[in-house]
Amino acid sequence: MDTYIQTEVNLYVEPCDCGSHVRHNNGGNYHRQIYLETFCLDDRYAVVLVDTTSRETFPGDKHDHLRLTGQEFEIVREIQDRDDLEYGQENYIARFRQGEAQIVAQFTE
Repeated sequence: MDTYIQTEVNLYVEPCDCGSHVRHNNGGNYHRQIYLETFCLDDRYAVVLVDTTSRETFPGDKHDHLRLTGQEFEIVREIQDRDDLEYGQENYIARFRQGEAQIVAQFTE
């Protein structure tokens, strides 16, 4: 990988009004968040729409992985989560809780 850039734009954040003792979304203090995340790898771009819930992350959760294969980005579902998987290696770029992300656009400069 030569150049890697990632940006995030919030479209919607539902505030948590459950009280100061409750911290939803792994401490983020919101119920739902919808955002666009853009990824640039060399001259290839992907825009991913992420729609989260207030559920906490648990060790048994499955994840979707964004990776670059050739000239195309793809979301790989149900791969075995590995503690040694380093993002930026093996063309894996990001990880999302399963079912929360989808690629909405991709293009090459």
